Amino acid sequence: MTSNHDMIILCAEENESVIWIDPRGRQLRRTEFVPLVFGRDEEWQELLASADGAICLHVLRTKTEVLSLDRARHLVVQRMRRLRERKRTQARRQPPGPTLDGM
Repeated sequence: MTSNHDMIILCAEENESVIWIDPRGRQLRRTEFVPLVFGRDEEWQELLASADGAICLHVLRTKTEVLSLDRARHLVVQRMRRLRERKRTQARRQPPGPTLDGM
């Protein structure tokens, strides 16, 4: 069980099932995370047990999707690209800091 993008990719490469807790850009607080995990534990166990092979359970706040590992990896790679691009855009918008010449 993870929300780490690199771990999702690693599980896909190793053909290991994974439960992807996906807060979609906003970290879950402990008061949200604990009920989410313990409230759906049995559902997740059943989904993993009924799968023919390794899968990804993509867990959102209100639902769980069963994804192939290839699909999960694809979604994670896309998400990582968008995050990198967002960081680059924000860095370009930041005004330059003070320089030693200005002191």
